[in-house]
Amino acid sequence: MYSLVLRINLWYYRDAEPVLIHATDPSSRSRWEVFLREEAGCMKILVFGAGPMGSLKAARLHEAGHDVTILARGQRLTDLREHGIVIQEEGTAEVEVAPVHVVESFEPDDDYDLVLVVMGEHQAVQILDTLAENEHVPTFCFMGNNVNGTDEMVRALGKERVMLGFPYPGGKRDGHIMRVLPINEDRRYTIPIGEVDGTIQARTRQVAAVLEDMCGYDIEIRTDMENWLKYHAALLMSGFVPALYAADTSMKRLGKTRDLLVLSVRATKEALRGLRNAGTHPVRRS
Repeated sequence: MYSLVLRINLWYYRDAEPVLIHATDPSSRSRWEVFLREEAGCMKILVFGAGPMGSLKAARLHEAGHDVTILARGQRLTDLREHGIVIQEEGTAEVEVAPVHVVESFEPDDDYDLVLVVMGEHQAVQILDTLAENEHVPTFCFMGNNVNGTDEMVRALGKERVMLGFPYPGGKRDGHIMRVLPINEDRRYTIPIGEVDGTIQARTRQVAAVLEDMCGYDIEIRTDMENWLKYHAALLMSGFVPALYAADTSMKRLGKTRDLLVLSVRATKEALRGLRNAGTHPVRRS
């Protein structure tokens, strides 16, 4: 008994270079799908982290036409399945709703072009084993506060799969609604991103172009992203943010509370002094 397998090779020329795609070979299905997404200017993206900043990124990337999935668990998973991503900018009554695909796990055979890990370092390191089980994803962009560097991420995933960034702006959760600071074409934020080793590669520019598709965002590629994150934490998280929360997140109240202001300045100076003593150089704009 014999069986005949018909295999058709498709060639496509991009930038004068031939690209071979085995269109009828099941093992090359993933490569074919990636090819089609690239030609359509669309990326398949997973947002790992469904808080205010992760939800905002997922909604804006979905709005821009990308194939977006968001990962959530518990009550947040239930809320997303029932309501979708609901974003409300502070100071407005309007809400934006994004019916983004939702999953509750990240599997070893999942196939994404980009995974945005939108959470702080202390949370991100807890999921590194889960991320490392997947060998298909080429890029994990960790977007969150990070004062300890990237050694653990690089050990788990390899330097070639790790990028860094920060996911402005801030926000808070109010039930199923994510309330965020105003961000639109009139009030734009600049997201810094960069490679672990400070190089600028074709991948770096590709991720920057995708993120820049989001309404209200500009992207800055930096060659000192790891130091940027350390100084960002020193300037904000050591003094200002704790003081703001102590003032019930009211800038007006903070401005009138001298003791909080003094403690905030002292904490920030101490954090900056610690970075300098550790040999971490001040960040200069790229």
